[in-house]
Amino acid sequence: MASPATDFVSLRLNPSPTATTPYREARRRGNALLYLPREIRDKIYEWCSVGMTALLRVNEKGRPTVGPTELMLASKLLYREAEPSVLRSLVFAIGDTSNLAQVVLWLEAKKSFNAFHCVRAVMFDDFDTFRKVPSEQVRTWWQDRINAHNTKSVEVHDKVLPEPQFVPAAIGFLSRCNKLRSMVVDLPLREFALYTPGMLTVFDNMLLATTALYDLATLSSISTLRRLCIKLMYCNARHQSVLDDLTASELEELFTARHHPEMPRLKDAWGLKSWLAELFRRKQMDVEIFCEYNTGGRYSSPVDDEEIE
Repeated sequence: MASPATDFVSLRLNPSPTATTPYREARRRGNALLYLPREIRDKIYEWCSVGMTALLRVNEKGRPTVGPTELMLASKLLYREAEPSVLRSLVFAIGDTSNLAQVVLWLEAKKSFNAFHCVRAVMFDDFDTFRKVPSEQVRTWWQDRINAHNTKSVEVHDKVLPEPQFVPAAIGFLSRCNKLRSMVVDLPLREFALYTPGMLTVFDNMLLATTALYDLATLSSISTLRRLCIKLMYCNARHQSVLDDLTASELEELFTARHHPEMPRLKDAWGLKSWLAELFRRKQMDVEIFCEYNTGGRYSSPVDDEEIE
């Protein structure tokens, strides 16, 4: 049990200059905060991180764009103790597959704790990280749909969908983040459209393509997930569209015309939102799913951000 002679902070209760207490030992080591129990120190680190919500990227050199806080710079011990709380407050912005590999290496370098367990929020700005089949198979799959659309054929829908041949990079990463709560996924519309000149852009294959070529179904296995945003992007697609004659003006009309006939399906991401909601419902998961759309450019590339050691 604590007593004035051994533990109290106040010098009035223990005025002897030669007395040794945990508090005085911490002061002699240059950091009185270390007098407090670790549980209380962790709460302080957590409170100091509230409201940060900075966007963290890891560039091609493996360097993060968010540096240590002032509290972390107080000492090496505080750096190690406070770093998990800081990581939990950040949003990890992930680009393409190679950038995701850099993020994984950076997290794995944290030897004193499991940094993947500190990932609470992630933003994927390249949907290709969820691809589960080779890129050649994606092109073949879409070419079959284009041919069927142009010839008014329905036989293509009876074909066997390609089987997964590898675990997508994004899914492999998320499987290690067992405390993830929030996720944003960019989905470039240009890569999911069928187009005939003079006719309305058609996104009827959105759900079919997403389930056949990409793996979003595994998201329903993330039991801690509480918020999922599908951000529909209509410009600046990372890869060249399978339909080069798809005009940006028609997509812009779809996004800006309030009474556009496609608007109800746009809000449901052409069935993708409802499909995901059903997956979560079957597993009795309470996940908020919503769709946003962005008419501007993508997030800046990690290599464009300032490097911080």
